[in-house]
Amino acid sequence: MSRGVRRRVGCANTYDYNTSSRVQTVINGTAQSNQNYASAIQYAPQPTSDIEIYKSSVPVTDCRSGNCRQAYQWFNGYLAPPQINNSVNGVSGLPSNYKPYQTPINNTPGAPNYGTNNVLVPLRNGSSVLTAFSPGPAGAHPFWKTTLLGPFNYIADISIYKVFSITERVKFRLNVDAFNALNIQGYVNPNPLDGIQQINTSYWTPRQIQLSGRLTF
Repeated sequence: MSRGVRRRVGCANTYDYNTSSRVQTVINGTAQSNQNYASAIQYAPQPTSDIEIYKSSVPVTDCRSGNCRQAYQWFNGYLAPPQINNSVNGVSGLPSNYKPYQTPINNTPGAPNYGTNNVLVPLRNGSSVLTAFSPGPAGAHPFWKTTLLGPFNYIADISIYKVFSITERVKFRLNVDAFNALNIQGYVNPNPLDGIQQINTSYWTPRQIQLSGRLTF
């Protein structure tokens, strides 16, 4: 979604009626153009049970990498049992009744094949074979088409320009463009697996200033 606005600045006395004639020549006819954007991205976590949406209401501290970082638990993604509300090498600040939207079949720490979907399938000869569980094709469970709306991000690009008439046919246009003029960081989408939205990463690039000129004849 985007919205554009164009506005004329006006004459010199808009700024300072005591300016010199040279300054008035520069200011008169100066124009400003704004371009504002708002965006949100959809993503599909493919859950197998209900999803709880927290957005920014659940700030957490993520220490899984060894370095603790502030983040948001955007929804109830999968975290291994030892990581839930573990302030040393897990994620702390989660609700006391936190339940992931999806877990492996073998989700008991210390149990055989922990953290996997590997199951023993009995054969006719009485033996068993370890194989990965397959829930079936797409559409086998009611949540396979689930999509979530990510955070909204806003940005403003501003351009100020002035056209100088050198002769009747020759004109020079001077532009000053500011991309992401307000230097807004923006928010990235949460991880579709663990549901954590990192806030140490920018969605937008930092503010950039560009000066350009164009000669027409």
